[in-house]
Amino acid sequence: MILAPSLRLSVIVPVYNGHEHLERVLAAITCSDLPEGDWELIVVDDSSSDDSAAIAAGYADLVIRLSGGPRGPAYARNRGFEAARGSFLAFVDADVLVHPQALGLMLATIDRDERVGAVIGVYDDRRTSNRTVSEYRNLVRHFEHQTDTGETSAFTAGLAVTRREAFVLAGMFDEWRFPRAQAEALEFGHRLRSLEYRIVRPAGASATHLKRWTVRDWLRVDLLDRGVSVARLSQFGDLRMLASRLYVTTTVDALLAWVALTSLVLDLWLRSMPVAMVTLAAVLGLVIHRASLFASFTRSRGVVFALAAVPLHLLACAVYSLASATGRLMYHAVGESQPDPVVQAFSEVGARTWPPVPSRRALSRADTVPLHSDNGGRSS
Repeated sequence: MILAPSLRLSVIVPVYNGHEHLERVLAAITCSDLPEGDWELIVVDDSSSDDSAAIAAGYADLVIRLSGGPRGPAYARNRGFEAARGSFLAFVDADVLVHPQALGLMLATIDRDERVGAVIGVYDDRRTSNRTVSEYRNLVRHFEHQTDTGETSAFTAGLAVTRREAFVLAGMFDEWRFPRAQAEALEFGHRLRSLEYRIVRPAGASATHLKRWTVRDWLRVDLLDRGVSVARLSQFGDLRMLASRLYVTTTVDALLAWVALTSLVLDLWLRSMPVAMVTLAAVLGLVIHRASLFASFTRSRGVVFALAAVPLHLLACAVYSLASATGRLMYHAVGESQPDPVVQAFSEVGARTWPPVPSRRALSRADTVPLHSDNGGRSS
């Protein structure tokens, strides 16, 4: 059962094992410059094995606890929507620390123009980790956001506000094809824009991305989850440029990266000065081609960090191009990623979500914990 709107805004936070950042994230949301009593906070716990649900209970108006194993943010966000009472929906990831004015600004922006279907946020460049890999990843996203304010074609779900009717008309997030954090946001944005809704990113809608990356996580996400996921979609031609922009890479960057990596391996084997010069030329070419990115790194973290980021960006370009090629090969060999046969069978009898969700599940006593002011939660 999907509730009729009775509030102005519903803020939906999907979380899976979010103990590290969740309390700060929820506290920041509750401190937002939003009208008291005209919004609600919903946390969807995607079968966490830590104390995420208990943390959420101290802040949220409603905690939806999913069981049976994690099913991904697309599924969790959709379940949050089904319980939401707001005319507008805000999606905030469990590692995104919103600034006090961000949600209010986003809400005002979308309310001014009915053609705007979604407003998305801007990640700042605050230091969140001592790890160079984490800083590099978060600063790349900051750079991409800062250089893409105003109207944009790439929807991101880490911090976003959408119209309720637009979200429904676009078909919600595709939880059938995206069981993990993959390309669900880009693909949803593609459908939203196909309905002639605009997507806008105001410069002042700021947040800090708290995610901490390891090299292993980074390569897994870019290679298996996002890169291959995007390339296996039938809309690849439309989505490729959007996905490439998220990682600040192009075909030229990928070519330079592969030339540099290949010549570096050859140089280690042959110890040849001409080969070493090719490596150096390719690296310099990449830096020059992305001078604005490395200038941004220098302004935020200094010259030493910018130099350390060169091999990381070289690797990022190579990995993303490899993922894109692998995904396209899989698309032409076996087609788009599809649900398994059991899921397909349920789709043929009319189930609209997977796993199938009874109509009242989002509000059932077994799966939700309504919170009141007497037990620490926000009262609605």
